[in-house]
Amino acid sequence: MTANNTRVILVQPSWSSVHGSFADIASKKLFLPPVGVCYLAASLFRAGEEVEIMDLEPAGLSLREEVGRIIRARPDLLGVTTTTPAYAIAVDFCGEVKKALPNLPIVIGGPHVSGTGADDLGFPFDFALLGESEASLPLLVDALRGERELAEVPGLVYREEGRVRKTTRHPFIEDLDAIPFPRRELLDLNAYATHVPGRGLRRATTITASRGCPFQCVFCSAHVILGKRFRLRSVDNILDEIEEARRRFHIPHFYFNDSTLTLRRDWVLELCDGIRTRNLDITWEGMTRVNMIDRELLESLRGAGFVRLSLGIESGDQRILDIMKKGVTLGEIREAYRLCREVGIETESFAMLGLPGETRQTIRRTAWFVRSIPEVRYSSFSIATPYPGTELLGMAKKGLHGLKLLSTDYSRYRRYDGGVMEVNGLSPEDLQREQKIGLLIMHLAPLKMFALIRHFGIKVLARRFVSIIKELMRRPDKRRPAHGTPQARRRGRAQPE
Repeated sequence: MTANNTRVILVQPSWSSVHGSFADIASKKLFLPPVGVCYLAASLFRAGEEVEIMDLEPAGLSLREEVGRIIRARPDLLGVTTTTPAYAIAVDFCGEVKKALPNLPIVIGGPHVSGTGADDLGFPFDFALLGESEASLPLLVDALRGERELAEVPGLVYREEGRVRKTTRHPFIEDLDAIPFPRRELLDLNAYATHVPGRGLRRATTITASRGCPFQCVFCSAHVILGKRFRLRSVDNILDEIEEARRRFHIPHFYFNDSTLTLRRDWVLELCDGIRTRNLDITWEGMTRVNMIDRELLESLRGAGFVRLSLGIESGDQRILDIMKKGVTLGEIREAYRLCREVGIETESFAMLGLPGETRQTIRRTAWFVRSIPEVRYSSFSIATPYPGTELLGMAKKGLHGLKLLSTDYSRYRRYDGGVMEVNGLSPEDLQREQKIGLLIMHLAPLKMFALIRHFGIKVLARRFVSIIKELMRRPDKRRPAHGTPQARRRGRAQPE
């Protein structure tokens, strides 16, 4: 580390193995660049630091090889981001780095530590940054150079005299346009592609238009890291970023990772107009709520190259939707998918099981409900997980709606082949079995199977289908560990079964 320049490596740990036996499906479906660390890299660059990004998922390296890359690079600071399911992977990786380079400071950030508050900060991490870190990470680098005190770095968790200390979090960034565009060039952009309706496999990138969520869904922790107040970038700022990525990096497809892309209807219409006016030759997709679309809005999106909309079904039981504070009806769900079909926008969906008040009957009801919507070509079916900072965690701790929290071992906080809650007598093993049955019910229909084959490939699907049938034919064994071995969690890319 020099007086004027610090070498920082930002790491996105491998993550597909947290999906258990569905890892091969997840790696194909979710294989998009980690735009969050690209934003952090941009902030460090602007502060004059030297930055490298390592996305370990596409690298497909062993743990030893991953650590070897860090040793050879010899950074002055290692930054790691992680979600709760991947926390154990981050601990394993950083633990091995720390053994090899004991004097290397390591800072962890991301949804997990923002949710927990990093109250248990310890080996192998020296620091944690809570909340939005574009402003605070460069200040931490200054502190490590001796240019300011650690206590002056907002949102910092650190150890001093044997005690864990915390500073006040940085206020949420009001002017999102002031954040520099993510440094995508630090990634191997050829590694990221997704199947685009009508276009086949295309290079793709993620883009973020907003931060904050005003809704109250009990399973979501977005408000912990991003706040409840909705903040939005200007249309021109978004268009400039798209134009840069299209021209400079030749990226034709954009995945908006905002949880509710259409929350501001006027903004979306302006964005669509801007894409058409600038003649941007792109396709794009995003997520929203079923009660925040209409025909005019969808037609404008379609005319601007929008090809796919992901909608949260969550449950096919109205009572459970109400307990979850989802704020939608089953009728609104059906109507949203119908509108998308009529306009010509492909749809996908998210569904869950093991929710508050769930029974075996309501789980099957959700599966059949998803199957009954002809426009749904693909749907996830994840086991509800009480992530830190969620109301769901509080419900499970209090035993509300039949819930019972069984473990705080974060290596078990997995949405597939996992589960840490019991609900109305259904154990995690029961939920895993219902998950597999539900996925078969949802997708064993001709149109849905065709869409799955097109997206994932016949070999991957056939392997997964055979594996599910074999697992369902086995007699349930309550003693059988269902959460994977530590060795499996440490692998860079999970091997298909």
